[in-house]
Amino acid sequence: MDIIATAMRPILLSAGTPVTKLNLQTAFLKRVRQNLHVVLAMSPIGDAFRTRLRMFPSLVNCCTIDWFSEWPEEALKSVANNFLTATGLFTPEEVSCFVRRLFKHKYVCLRSSRTLSSLRKQLALHGLGVLAASNLTIMFLKQVQKVVKVCVYIHQSVERRSAEFLQELNRHNYVTPTSYLELLQLFIKLMGEKKSDLQGLKGRLEAGLDKLLTTAQEVEVMQEELKRLQPILQATAKEADEMMAVISNDKKAADVTKAEVGKQEAEANKMAAKAKAIADSAQAELDKALPALEAALSSLKLLTRNDIVEVKSLRNPPEGVKMVMEACCIMFQQAPKMVADPNKLGKKLADYWDASTKMLTDPTKFLDSLLGFDKDNIPDAVIVKIEPFITMEAFTPEQVARVSKACTSICMWVRAMHSYYLVCKVVAPKRAQLAEAQGVLDAVLAQLHDAQAKLKEVESKIALLEADLSAAVAKKDALAKQASDCEKKLSNADKLIGGLGGERTRWIANIASLEIDIKNVIGDVAVAAGAIAYTGPFTPPYREKFNLDWVRLVKELELPHTPAITLQGCLKDPVKMRAWNIAGLPSDTLSEDNGIIVSKARRWPLMIDPQGQANKWIKNMYKDIGLDVIKLSEKDYLRTLENGVRFGRVVLLENVLEALDPALEPLLLQQTYKQGGQEVIKIGENIIPYHKDFKFYITTKLRNPHYAPEVIFLFEIYSLAKLFIYQEHTC
Repeated sequence: MDIIATAMRPILLSAGTPVTKLNLQTAFLKRVRQNLHVVLAMSPIGDAFRTRLRMFPSLVNCCTIDWFSEWPEEALKSVANNFLTATGLFTPEEVSCFVRRLFKHKYVCLRSSRTLSSLRKQLALHGLGVLAASNLTIMFLKQVQKVVKVCVYIHQSVERRSAEFLQELNRHNYVTPTSYLELLQLFIKLMGEKKSDLQGLKGRLEAGLDKLLTTAQEVEVMQEELKRLQPILQATAKEADEMMAVISNDKKAADVTKAEVGKQEAEANKMAAKAKAIADSAQAELDKALPALEAALSSLKLLTRNDIVEVKSLRNPPEGVKMVMEACCIMFQQAPKMVADPNKLGKKLADYWDASTKMLTDPTKFLDSLLGFDKDNIPDAVIVKIEPFITMEAFTPEQVARVSKACTSICMWVRAMHSYYLVCKVVAPKRAQLAEAQGVLDAVLAQLHDAQAKLKEVESKIALLEADLSAAVAKKDALAKQASDCEKKLSNADKLIGGLGGERTRWIANIASLEIDIKNVIGDVAVAAGAIAYTGPFTPPYREKFNLDWVRLVKELELPHTPAITLQGCLKDPVKMRAWNIAGLPSDTLSEDNGIIVSKARRWPLMIDPQGQANKWIKNMYKDIGLDVIKLSEKDYLRTLENGVRFGRVVLLENVLEALDPALEPLLLQQTYKQGGQEVIKIGENIIPYHKDFKFYITTKLRNPHYAPEVIFLFEIYSLAKLFIYQEHTC
């Protein structure tokens, strides 16, 4: 109310009316009465309309009643003209052919066009503007007017026959404008499909016929080519044989050289293995001493200048320090100082401490001398002097570590040098043997290298010859293959010409027949579209009457058509029909017509099926891919239907009555739309993705159902309606 009052206040002020609550309400209601228009559309047929009028008499007393009757002939013609003119009855190829025949213009080629005006523009580009457009317009409009007359007559004839149908059999059939629109749309759709099928078949036959004609011409060319190849092939074969003889002799010489090289290589390998064994043995002996040496060197690297200075600064060093430094002086061949033996008068002892302090004068130089000691050239006399120290229990790293850290590393170094000397003493003879063996091996390898170079030279020559031979053999094989292919092609061509020579006449006749069918497709499709759009509810006698009337009119209008055309004659696919018959579709004309109607119609079929034939057919036809069967009496039938729409399944709705669930309305109308780039449809309150493979069939067991016009009209509003197919054994 606040929104209404806010909107009405400026209006009252502009009119000079006081702004009161009563005035606001009165002005609002007055404007509503002046501008509000309600349109109610109802079908006058059935009890529902009468019931509404009794319940709401104001529908009669307070409403302006406008009764809509059938479309007049002028309206039907106008709608058909608009549909057919905008769509175009002829392909660009057909119009181009017409222009070439009319103007003897060989190079007219038109693009795909949907309207006459676009074709005129293209003709103008070829310099055929005024005259071509005039003749094209005459031809085009004549054909359009003939098709319009046929469509109008089909619609009106069904209206008349529907009244007879009701009087004779008490069966209701309502013809609505949407049925007429469906006829026009079906005609356009079937026209394109039928032309495409016929032109495709004609193209395949023409391709096969062209193949037969070109094959005969190619046979002569291949025969000449085969004669030309024979002498070249013989010369190439002779050249290859001569080269093979030369290569055979060279290979024998190469085999001798290769054997000699093999012997020398075996001898060299034997000597190399012997030298390797000696080297491995010497290395194994060295590996025994190397860990102790590495440990000693690592320990020395950990010593610092301060550690050495500390040893040097000792005035009265411990016995362990003196012992280690004495051994170190012996290793470096430092002369001792001879001093008096305090225990024995007149005897002198070798004192190495002064020599030790001299070596320790420069700690860095001392450490470098230990690390860089020439361990491979230790004199035997030095080792003899060191032997007593090695055997002493006090001359071990563990014992020396108690008195000095620096002396511990020096002790480890002395012991490592002693071990390394002993190992080298064993390894030295082996090194001499290794040097001798290596010398012999080098001499053998030099001889082997010369032999291998000679062998390589021979093999290179053979490789060149073999490459030439391969090229000659490849040329020979290529020529042989070419000759063989020619012979095979000649053989196949003879078989093709011999086997299909008799088909040539039949193919030419079939192409001529297809050209006639393509010319007659417009009349044939008009009759077939009428049968699909209108004859579903009718019994066989009525269908025959319709067909006779429509064919007679097509003949009178001189619209191109096949004599005595029928729905099956125009649209029947024998292979597909055979599969339907195997699935349970009866082989009588009525049932096969119904099968064609179901497959070609754009709308979902509702099959009146009191005998259950349609149910059996549908279930057998889709048993391999899966079929969902539902009934309106089931509680969750909508969920099954939604899953079918979502996953592209086939759904069969059985045993419907004369009233359908309103929730099915969007699906029956196929009211799909795009959401988020995906095609969807609303069923009930749910929006479901619409799968393109979804199929929906509806059957009823009612023998004579009367579907109210408002149900049919509901679908016709959206140019979509239900299709009724009447099936019974007898009429």
